[in-house]
Amino acid sequence: MINLQDIIIDPEFKYLLPLLDPESFATLETDILEYGCRDALVLWKDHSREDQSILIDGHNRYEILLKHGLPFSITYMEFDSREEVTIWIITTQIARRNLAALQLSYYRGMHYMADKQLVGRPRNDDDEKSAQTEHILGSTANRLAKKYNVDSSTIRRDARVTQGIAAIGTFSSNAKQKILAGEVPITRTKLQALATAEPARVAEVATAIDDGTFERRPAVDSGQVASAERPATVQDLAFATTSIRRNFTRELRQLERSDDPSTLATAKPVLRAYIASLEELYRQL
Repeated sequence: MINLQDIIIDPEFKYLLPLLDPESFATLETDILEYGCRDALVLWKDHSREDQSILIDGHNRYEILLKHGLPFSITYMEFDSREEVTIWIITTQIARRNLAALQLSYYRGMHYMADKQLVGRPRNDDDEKSAQTEHILGSTANRLAKKYNVDSSTIRRDARVTQGIAAIGTFSSNAKQKILAGEVPITRTKLQALATAEPARVAEVATAIDDGTFERRPAVDSGQVASAERPATVQDLAFATTSIRRNFTRELRQLERSDDPSTLATAKPVLRAYIASLEELYRQL
């Protein structure tokens, strides 16, 4: 039986998905303390690193178990590479969570990039069958477009969104987590531009997000809706609507908690922009 202290926490896997907010973490902690940890920690043995047992699912449960010294169970998954682990984490979590539009775009882009790395590797004779399958199914973008029920150009745009968020993450992991948690109403178009921007510009945005001076904008602005970001399916519309409403609610809560009269003047145009974004979305139906 492995000890918790012997399990390796890989930052890339741990921070692949947004962390639980404090309230949700506290709820999970209370549940585990009362009923025990019902779900096993999922580990992967990395054969390229002396068979290290790396945690790939259950990071929040792990922290609670370690804190309180509680009993736990484990299960192992077999993968040949980190890219395969990344794809498994993404697809598993997408199925579990009700993700906002930007989050879903980020993870589809991450899936695309990991899949491209696998496809681009040199093949040996044993991989001939896989190569034939790839040829039949088409390009990575086409295959993932079918999987996620979007078009291939959306998948490629998602990859640029992912690259933009990753670029911010190189300067500030905190700013990256804020974006993925929906705390920064930054547009996908903006993130795509940051994917190829000069490092100084990316650093400027990351710093602004960190210190709270980043310009607040609608979660979906009229330019996005009118062009590349227009929802292609009912599911996309639902994700976009959820994202806007979540940010709208957050602004209202901040307004309710503030005693500063100037806050109202600042919040009014932002709230109006969210409402306008929703109206624009529904005009596209």
